[in-house]
Amino acid sequence: MMTLPQRCAMSKQTALLGAVLGLALGAGLASLSERWRVTRAKFERVEKGMSYSQVVQVVGRPPGDYTTGPCMTFPHGVRYWAYKSWLCDEGQLLARFDVDGTAAEVVVCDVMHSRPMTPVKRLRRWMSEFALSMCPAIPRARA
Repeated sequence: MMTLPQRCAMSKQTALLGAVLGLALGAGLASLSERWRVTRAKFERVEKGMSYSQVVQVVGRPPGDYTTGPCMTFPHGVRYWAYKSWLCDEGQLLARFDVDGTAAEVVVCDVMHSRPMTPVKRLRRWMSEFALSMCPAIPRARA
């Protein structure tokens, strides 16, 4: 039969082992998710003349929407209608591929974020509007 000090020593070892395994698993998942994360930096590494598979390899994912929240692209009209599109929180990659599968044109665009206003930003805006409404307009001196 184990004594109380022996049980405590075993539970400390088990807890330490669990913590180490948890940290290792967390670090592994973080590095894996970073590898598959679509970013503007990856978009900017794509060059004209790359094959479709090379572009997918550089970006890390096939064409698609990889945003994490509300995001809008600027209107391009029909110019980029036949282009493959990758969209992330930092930008948009548009690539047109020839019949042989090489990138004939590559464009990286900005995106607009339409994230809801946080309570702090809403309060700041209200306070600035209130302050402006309380202060009378100050006439400017004419030159």
